[in-house]
Amino acid sequence: MSTTTSILLGTMAGKLAVAAVFSLLILLLILLPNSVRNMLKEEQLPWWKRTRLWAMVIAAIQVLVYLTFG
Repeated sequence: MSTTTSILLGTMAGKLAVAAVFSLLILLLILLPNSVRNMLKEEQLPWWKRTRLWAMVIAAIQVLVYLTFG
């Protein structure tokens, strides 16, 4: 295996690792327990003020950025 191939495989592994971490964060935010959701009291807020929603959006954008440009 050449050095260039090793570097490319290492770079791809890094991209996938970062994408996996952010994907796990999105999954955690989706599956957040009801006790924590009730503490946040987001149900009565408009969508643009929901912290959990914005955290999921930002994490999804991070996944796209790392897989595309990383």
